[in-house]
Amino acid sequence: MYQNTEGSKMYHIPNDLRAKKSAEWICKGLEECLAEKPLDKIRVKDICEKYYVSRATFYRLFDSVMDVLAYECDLIRNDTIKAIETLTFKNKNEEVLFCIKRWLKHETIIKTIIDNRLIGVLYDSHMRNAEQLKKLYSLYYKDDGQFHCFVSLLVSLVFTALSVYFQNGTTESVENVFVSVCKNTNIIIGNWGKGIKNKS
Repeated sequence: MYQNTEGSKMYHIPNDLRAKKSAEWICKGLEECLAEKPLDKIRVKDICEKYYVSRATFYRLFDSVMDVLAYECDLIRNDTIKAIETLTFKNKNEEVLFCIKRWLKHETIIKTIIDNRLIGVLYDSHMRNAEQLKKLYSLYYKDDGQFHCFVSLLVSLVFTALSVYFQNGTTESVENVFVSVCKNTNIIIGNWGKGIKNKS
């Protein structure tokens, strides 16, 4: 299972057009491979052959197939954040629903993460965007431990919502899944939080 709990990125793509274009081809190659076989059966050579990218080019940009998945996750996250910054939402629920739907536009990548239980990929992507996340949720924690707890809970809830959505064969609406997750989360919090005083 993929783990990179410090949130550091394992890919290394220079800020130039040629490298970014090669990374784009590699990402497309991975997505095409995912349409043909499971993630654990995909090798670097399979991805490279899709768009005639050399292995040397691949390893200049990525360390492994999992790094390509992490990079794609970061691209989706960045795209979502940019979109959020241009919009106004009535409430936080509307914003969260927008984010989930935005991620689901990249169904091949998201379903791969869910099917392979790669919650660490989502966690690391959020941690690489820690400052923006704090700003988005107006977080002012005194120590990193509390923020790590927040990210873990947030990612777990998103992962749960997406898992239920795919387990139901995408027949249930994202809105219904979101409501169900919120209701059950409130039940858990209502039971766990009894008698607990806020000491933050």
